[in-house]
Amino acid sequence: MSESTNKSGAQILYEWLQQFSHRVNTYRTYLREFERLQTWLLLDEFDFCDVAADDLGRYLEELGAGLLNPSSGGNPRRLKERTLAQSRGTLVRMFEVLQSSGLRGDNPARRLVVPVLAPVEHIDLVQTYAASERWREVRQVWVEQPEPEIGIRDSLARIVVVAEWSYWTALRRSELAALNMANVERHGTEWQVAVPRFGRLDTLDVVHVPGPAIEALRRYRVSRGLPPFPSASEVDIPLIAQLRIEARVEPWTIGHILREASRLATPELGRDAEQCQLSNRELRRYLIVDGLIQRVPFLDLCTHVRSKYATSSLADPSTEPTIASSLARLAAARPR
Repeated sequence: MSESTNKSGAQILYEWLQQFSHRVNTYRTYLREFERLQTWLLLDEFDFCDVAADDLGRYLEELGAGLLNPSSGGNPRRLKERTLAQSRGTLVRMFEVLQSSGLRGDNPARRLVVPVLAPVEHIDLVQTYAASERWREVRQVWVEQPEPEIGIRDSLARIVVVAEWSYWTALRRSELAALNMANVERHGTEWQVAVPRFGRLDTLDVVHVPGPAIEALRRYRVSRGLPPFPSASEVDIPLIAQLRIEARVEPWTIGHILREASRLATPELGRDAEQCQLSNRELRRYLIVDGLIQRVPFLDLCTHVRSKYATSSLADPSTEPTIASSLARLAAARPR
């Protein structure tokens, strides 16, 4: 008998986990799954070596129902299918280790099927499009404003850049607040930013920044007394700064700025118009619905907004070219 088969399944898996200790997020994810499954096995009087696929299926169902979250406080919340798929992938890797060590003759996790959750709740496309029309009317007014004076730190310029970037890039409040000017990079004729993937700080997502967002940033920079376009040397200059000083804002400040944008936007539409609701989520929806109207491919939109769920709630999948060309087409169709 080999040395590895003298050890328990838990010991072998724990030793295997240590090879990921230098990759903090991966290690934390694997360790959480290991500890959660080990606890579940002990409570159900199973072992890593004898648990069957049907039992693991029950584990995955209970996990999806939120029953295995110790911090739920008696109020379990269902997990997303994506989270369950990640858990299944971790289980497959764990049981591969046990199989290769000789403790198991099979990998029961490979036969697992991710439990099907409730279907995506679809949003009223017509209603959302009407709201996005109101947003475009407001944009038309804002982008036609006179050039801001150099260094006056115009509050409207800050409101517009936050709204434009929230719309065109679909970045979250925390992501906008964390960006520096140096993060905005030009590649040929295109601009883009690289942001850590939400929940996966070791992975970067490249987000394209279309022309209208760059133009809003240019005007905002002028109002802050900065050169028109960002440079790699501006590592200490926040993308969105406090109103009177060059200091970083908190994510909640982005929300306040967008609420102020909503308050300012509504009068632009006339007394009888519905209120223009501007938030990161709403602006992302406006981009999606506008993209669908302009026939931007479904997969492009999913990639750009980094959320298949958000796009699926407004559309059905289709295929086609790259997000850069699609956004360029969308930008060209919009007022400047």
